[in-house]
Amino acid sequence: MKDFAPSKTFKTGFQAFDPYIGIREKIEQGRDKFTQFKEYCCALVLYNAGQPFAMLDQDYVMLGSMYGDSGFTFPINTGCGTGDVSQLKQAFLGRGKMLRPNRSTPQNTTISALITLDSIRPHHHRLLDMVHEYPGMSSTQIQEHAQHVIPQYDPDREVPRVIVWHNGVSRIPFPDEMFRGPYDTHFGVVSEPDGIYQRVTYRGGLLPSRLWS
Repeated sequence: MKDFAPSKTFKTGFQAFDPYIGIREKIEQGRDKFTQFKEYCCALVLYNAGQPFAMLDQDYVMLGSMYGDSGFTFPINTGCGTGDVSQLKQAFLGRGKMLRPNRSTPQNTTISALITLDSIRPHHHRLLDMVHEYPGMSSTQIQEHAQHVIPQYDPDREVPRVIVWHNGVSRIPFPDEMFRGPYDTHFGVVSEPDGIYQRVTYRGGLLPSRLWS
């Protein structure tokens, strides 16, 4: 397990940051730890203990850390310098820790999955859904409605959850049947006639609709 500690310094104003660096460092550390356990199913657990730049619940960051920076590609006519955006495709553009461009073999097959430890406030998210569902209601009316329709309503109630990011190039697949609680999510690997894709393969039934992952 690797956690992300709170920042010791905090800068105000606008600033740019690379969301992949910290996660890729943890993947490297996990890879070193698992060197002697190649015959086992190994998972690297990540937890955010207060680091504002650790985006452990975002698919484009987590999958991008694994396979390469998330981006887009489209063909460009080098003669006139115009691009054909009609052929825009999502792509992993490099620096990935599991699979790197221009190499014929995967780089990290021992880690079967990354696992994000997280928590959510389900009643709070349901309340936010109601704000959009009932634009004519005041905040007081929405609160009263939430108390009426949500059993044991408590907007501050937190529940733990996990997000499993399966490694598509692992030697030993992570079990699909683990961590299938009512608030959990799996990003599994799906093989279809036109290719292999990674997307949500399990979504807990109590997960608020606004949290698609």
